[in-house]
Amino acid sequence: AYRHGAGEVATNGGWDMILVTSDWHLNPGELFPKDFFSPMGEEDVVIFNGDMLNILPLGMKQWRTEAGNQTVQSLYDALPMGRIGFFMMGNHEGRLQWMRELFQRAGILCERAVDIGAWHFEHGHKLTEWRWLGKIADDITEAMVAMAPGLWYKFCSRMKWIPSKYANPGLEYQDIVVAYWAMAMVHAKKLNKQMVIGHSHTRGDILTQYCTVIDCGARRVISLV
Repeated sequence: AYRHGAGEVATNGGWDMILVTSDWHLNPGELFPKDFFSPMGEEDVVIFNGDMLNILPLGMKQWRTEAGNQTVQSLYDALPMGRIGFFMMGNHEGRLQWMRELFQRAGILCERAVDIGAWHFEHGHKLTEWRWLGKIADDITEAMVAMAPGLWYKFCSRMKWIPSKYANPGLEYQDIVVAYWAMAMVHAKKLNKQMVIGHSHTRGDILTQYCTVIDCGARRVISLV
């Protein structure tokens, strides 16, 4: 049983398998593959672990459209009838209230983090500079979209703030990812949980005697039992 708002799931009875994916960075009109989780058992659950949608830097105006609705519907369509999906807020989703506006129907529950048994799921951006950027990025985006949407989009494209393709990262980026994983390990140990994150677009399993951190990478699926 899920306690909405508490960010926790009762462990008694649990699910057979937890399927996790993150960092698809879908724009309005782009569709999540309907058979991505196929085959999926009756007692399985899905975690969309953040940055599934580019609400930032596009702004909610572009998501309150038919194209935006089609993208949102495609996430519902990927869940077999009666299955539950949890959607963790990433930095590109901007605000939890925006996510809950888009996913009002039953079936997908939006949270900042969720615990299922020994596992803790969150996007992970709060462990980086987005801990501070997140406090202003949504307001700046909404203001610029209202005043000069065309110029704002061009600027964001030039700054590579609209992720779509994943190039091979250089050594500098690799150092950033390793530092991020180190922060995640500290957080996992503090929580006394096995932690599953996204954000870095880099697949990784960090397994130690002190803690476990799993990074989903981008546009992949991992299975946890």
